[in-house]
Amino acid sequence: MGFWDEAVKEAVQQPPQTKKGNTQKNNKGNANLSNSLSGRTSKKVDEEEKLLKLFQGVSKSQQDTFMQWCEQTLHTLNTANNLDVPTFASFLKEVDSPYEVHDYIRAYLGDTPESQDFAKQFLERRAKQNANQLKQALPNQQQAKQQQQVRKPKLIFVI
Repeated sequence: MGFWDEAVKEAVQQPPQTKKGNTQKNNKGNANLSNSLSGRTSKKVDEEEKLLKLFQGVSKSQQDTFMQWCEQTLHTLNTANNLDVPTFASFLKEVDSPYEVHDYIRAYLGDTPESQDFAKQFLERRAKQNANQLKQALPNQQQAKQQQQVRKPKLIFVI
């Protein structure tokens, strides 16, 4: 029998002793804690809803056509079939640096003229898509700001 086996047996045999006063205080503390946590979760849900409303203006068809083009082109370039194309396409879309995009494409598809052309086209198309998304998101943000300004009461001080 090992050292820790004895310690575990002792802990199991001796149940912890609690005082009634402490449990009542703990219950009140737990209630306050749960109230603050529920407030945080509702706040988080509100923020998520605002983000969803903000991004509803983003056209999914544009995003889908871009990703479809990307995946189709990657399938033609991936002759060794050693690449998970949808995952790689999604990953490339999230890489901000154009230099890193070129490096990843070179590493996974090789340093060929076709892969270099794909990298160039990928960056151009992604930039166009991002610009279109920004154009669509700006009017939605302006509408949200106007709605907030309408709701705020204005205070006028008369001297």
